[in-house]
Amino acid sequence: MTNYKLNIGLNNNNLSKLVENLNNYRGYLFNNYNVNLSHGEYNGIKELTAIVDIDAQNHDFEKIEKLCKMLCNSLGQDCIAVSLYTDIYGQNNGLLIYNENYLGEKNIFNSQYFLN
Repeated sequence: MTNYKLNIGLNNNNLSKLVENLNNYRGYLFNNYNVNLSHGEYNGIKELTAIVDIDAQNHDFEKIEKLCKMLCNSLGQDCIAVSLYTDIYGQNNGLLIYNENYLGEKNIFNSQYFLN
């Protein structure tokens, strides 16, 4: 797998802080990225969401997991949704990577909430 898609809520952040972080990690944890915006939902609350396409050719998933954990810490996110692959029916399959300091209830990845 060389491409991943992330959903990152922006209620407590702004896009420029996310882009600054992605630029800092580019080349080290992944090759390149593209960001689009849409409206998503987290715990029943609507929020602006960054949809980040990650080109991770020649980088393993452990680096993407590390990226998500670093972004969670830097951006103060509870978690980041990661799509690992899309199946033949068009469903995203992935996981939620939680902030290491998050103490609340942890959910499982639900493709119905994932934004493409």
